[in-house]
Amino acid sequence: MDRSTMRCTTRTQRVLLCRVFLLGIALVSVYLVGKSLTGIMISGLDTQEGNTGQPKEQLQRQRQRMEGRQSQAERYCQHTGTKDGETDEQHSPKSCPLVSLTHPSIFCSVPSIGSTFWSRFYKVLDRNVSSLLDSPFTVPAKVANRERCQSARKFGSLRENGRYIMKSTFVRDPFSRLFSAYVDKLLAPNPTFWTTWGIPAMLLEGGLEAKDVTCGHAVTFQQFVRLVNNRLHREDPHVISVVRTCHPCEISYDVIGKMETFSEDLRYLTSVLNVTFDPRLSLATESKVDAILDSVESPFEWREDITKCISTQEMGRRIWRKLQIRGIISTFHDYPLADEDLSTVSSTVFSKAALEAAIKSTDKDQLVLQKRQAFMEAYRTLSMDDIHVFSQLFADDFEAFGYDKRPAAVFDRNLTFVDTHAFDVNTPWATS
Repeated sequence: MDRSTMRCTTRTQRVLLCRVFLLGIALVSVYLVGKSLTGIMISGLDTQEGNTGQPKEQLQRQRQRMEGRQSQAERYCQHTGTKDGETDEQHSPKSCPLVSLTHPSIFCSVPSIGSTFWSRFYKVLDRNVSSLLDSPFTVPAKVANRERCQSARKFGSLRENGRYIMKSTFVRDPFSRLFSAYVDKLLAPNPTFWTTWGIPAMLLEGGLEAKDVTCGHAVTFQQFVRLVNNRLHREDPHVISVVRTCHPCEISYDVIGKMETFSEDLRYLTSVLNVTFDPRLSLATESKVDAILDSVESPFEWREDITKCISTQEMGRRIWRKLQIRGIISTFHDYPLADEDLSTVSSTVFSKAALEAAIKSTDKDQLVLQKRQAFMEAYRTLSMDDIHVFSQLFADDFEAFGYDKRPAAVFDRNLTFVDTHAFDVNTPWATS
């Protein structure tokens, strides 16, 4: 069988064979070109290559940073004089903490803030009695997501043991979280969110009747933001504020990590839990492979539903563009399957092409730049009224976790701006 066209026709094969196969390609390719993937920012795991212990000075700096974040949350709580800014109990989200019995701890997991990774992490944490952890990526994403809320049942047992429970959570800049939700759920091929978010957002705009909108794939960032401002901020866990989800005024968190400093904060969290990753692991490589496979496999499984709205070629271009916007594939690597009939192409072939492009995308500055360009381009489509409404709705998160309420990339319309056509998937990314 030709390895480049190997097909994994069952779900078990995809999870067990394709991932091993593609990881092998990544490792061999890195060896051959003499490049390290550890410097490339992938899903926040840009430098994490296994936690082998930290110098005391570094650990002290991280502890001080955590104390600063705890103080920030305490000042917010004292200033508001309310419990977590909650004013509408009807829409208060139900808590679903991740729990470890072997390493007594709970983690408040928030959608669109690495929730799948943390579900995996806690499954690995709970099954390892020793301090040496397996890779979280050994847990299939679908298994982690499916069983996420079941771990909340363990909370009672932890409380009965009488042991100290370490409490942690990770937070994210609200503007970044909003942008990520749009790219991952609406720009990327996802018929479920095209229906639950896309169609309502397009209808909210006015001028359309429900019978005229059968697919929500054409929803713009502006339309999505207006839907968030209108009702999703109260209803959907992917965009509900972290304060309302994790209640920092009721729970004193030992660790408040941030997606912006993911690697450092992950190392600090493992040190507090007194665990370490197996030093033989390459989490940066594994996270790159996982990010690509996650972006590719699901759309190919949903291909029948997706093609009711768009062509298979547009499906492929949307996947590729998502990987570029996320800073995984350089914009200097154009979509390579334009001449292919994607209805006959396997997810493995597509993943291999994406992985090869990612391995060649070694310019970290370029990857960061293109992420920022897409971010700015998206927010330039919003009116200042829409931005101010969103900023006010998420004021609690900005204040509780010390994020800038008026970042220049969002508010300063005088900043130099390059129209890259990032969201026109049928047009090459403008690189100058």
